[in-house]
Amino acid sequence: MKKTLIAHLSLVVCLAAGSAHAETWIPLFNGKDLDGWTAKFKGFPAGENPNNVFRVEDGLLKVSYADVEKFDGSFGHLFYKTPYSHYRIRGEFRFTGDQAPGGPEWAFRNNGFMLHSQAPETMEIGQPFPNSIEMQFWGNDPEKGKKFSGRPMGNLFTPGTKVSIDGKVSEGGGKTSSSPEFSGLDWVTVEAEVRGGEEIVHYVNGKEVLRYQNTILDDGTPLTSGYIAIQAETHNTEFRKIEIMPLPGNKSVPNGMTSLFDGESLKGWKVGPKSERHWKVVDGVIDYDALAGEHLWTEESFGDFELHVDWRIKETHGLYPVPTVLPDGSHKKGADGKDIVTPTPNADSGILLRGQMKSQCNIWCWPIGSGEVYGYRMDKNMPAEVRAGVTPKVCADNPVGEWNRFIIRMVGDQLTVQLNGQTVIENAKLPGISESGPIGLQHHGGKEKDGSYNNATSLVQFRNVFIKKL
Repeated sequence: MKKTLIAHLSLVVCLAAGSAHAETWIPLFNGKDLDGWTAKFKGFPAGENPNNVFRVEDGLLKVSYADVEKFDGSFGHLFYKTPYSHYRIRGEFRFTGDQAPGGPEWAFRNNGFMLHSQAPETMEIGQPFPNSIEMQFWGNDPEKGKKFSGRPMGNLFTPGTKVSIDGKVSEGGGKTSSSPEFSGLDWVTVEAEVRGGEEIVHYVNGKEVLRYQNTILDDGTPLTSGYIAIQAETHNTEFRKIEIMPLPGNKSVPNGMTSLFDGESLKGWKVGPKSERHWKVVDGVIDYDALAGEHLWTEESFGDFELHVDWRIKETHGLYPVPTVLPDGSHKKGADGKDIVTPTPNADSGILLRGQMKSQCNIWCWPIGSGEVYGYRMDKNMPAEVRAGVTPKVCADNPVGEWNRFIIRMVGDQLTVQLNGQTVIENAKLPGISESGPIGLQHHGGKEKDGSYNNATSLVQFRNVFIKKL
């Protein structure tokens, strides 16, 4: 009997421990700053946060229109860095104060979770809302009139998407949620359980209010994963908590893409004998100390593709004599006919395309900006239009130490590169590039004889490496 009781108690303890583990929530908002989040406003490139609308004050993530004199139509969204497919997302929020002057009536006490969203960098500059599934947060004020009452919490809207409710295709809107009305001025707990493209369930203060299935894009493409965002739709809003619980089957991959890095190992990459101690995974990112002496290549080859990759330069060393690059790809000369150079803190790496060093999208600290294809720009045998085409049109780099996002599209011999939501290279021709080949992360530089790093060293990190074959 004693052994039976002990066994029973052990089982209870194990089940309790398993349950506790299953209920582990991961905070997406750290209570200090917007680390890990990217703003995208209509009319602005990804990463710009006009009037500091998204801000952190007193430990709260705020949507604040305190510095906006009049709303100009620039709806905004704040995206978390990681895509998800299967998860529970939970937040605690409230509306505060008045709506921004000039805000539309429908946006009164209005916010929401954007689920399965496209990446902010893929939105058009004038696009008001990302293609996504919206769990809408609505507040009411009957004293303002009928337009501002009768609006349920946890409603559904579907910009660029469709779902099925009770077996019928729906674009949301109306009053799809069974939630009671809230003023929204008190703290409300909102939660969505997302299971790929199969089903999404909305909860308000712990009670189910809506359930739907078969999430797709307007063109019929299955929508099974994506990014999470909150909104800036003219009403001041405060979040004191945003947290996530990944569920079994979760894949942190944008919709329709494949991950080249699992966040835990270098599986799928050719790690040579020289690289084992230098190219490694640290805290969920690919980290490089610039000492391997060789690039890191994918095992698989790719022809036409769209590649998404986050990267950051960890630090710079020394000063590099950086030339002034002109729009045609040439260097500005002095009276003596020599390049005009400016000593600049620098680092150097890149993304190698189709197995070739020459077809490299640079990562560095030059004022011309990252994304250029150095091997083609510097090849004087190339036509003038080719050299100009691979020269960045704008410097879109974030400061050293901050994360950047490349979206690289390679079709035939034409290359387009977006950096942090801005197109820096557009349909540039790369004559002679291979039809197919692996993708590489570039080694560059290293240490001098005295043990110090040189002034063009690839002290870099990479994360969120996703690809879609075209």
